[in-house]
Amino acid sequence: PIEVKPKDAPAPAAAAPAPAAAAPAPAAPAEPSLAANAPSCVVCLENMIEASELGDDQEYEDIKEDVADECTKFGTVKAVEIPRGAGVPGVGRIFVEFAEQAAADSAKAALQGRSFAGKTVKAAYWPQDLFEQKMFVMTAPAAVAAPEPAALD
Repeated sequence: PIEVKPKDAPAPAAAAPAPAAAAPAPAAPAEPSLAANAPSCVVCLENMIEASELGDDQEYEDIKEDVADECTKFGTVKAVEIPRGAGVPGVGRIFVEFAEQAAADSAKAALQGRSFAGKTVKAAYWPQDLFEQKMFVMTAPAAVAAPEPAALD
């Protein structure tokens, strides 16, 4: 959380520094910026759906079909993945895999900034390897918890 203070607020004169424990710890490491992802055949769309829209199976399938139909304007769509469920990483994102990168390029350019249901769509490339592993959230390499190494004897 970012603390906003008035620009001209004087610093406390003789106040003791707040103990480190007083600052709330972040729940999870921040995800790296999606804008930095290298071009791929997979496009990640944000700000198009809410988790509450994904509970009903029919509505979920309708959303997947609508997204696939819209994205075929840019090229062949191989797959549409929409993570859903309580606590599932990536809920609220839509991932579209295209047969060719040129189609993904066109879709990303056309969908970025488009207004959808009163929200501005964000479009970014998603790493192909993460998509194939159904990993829909990235973490910074330093933040990834590694398992304890096994003894080498």
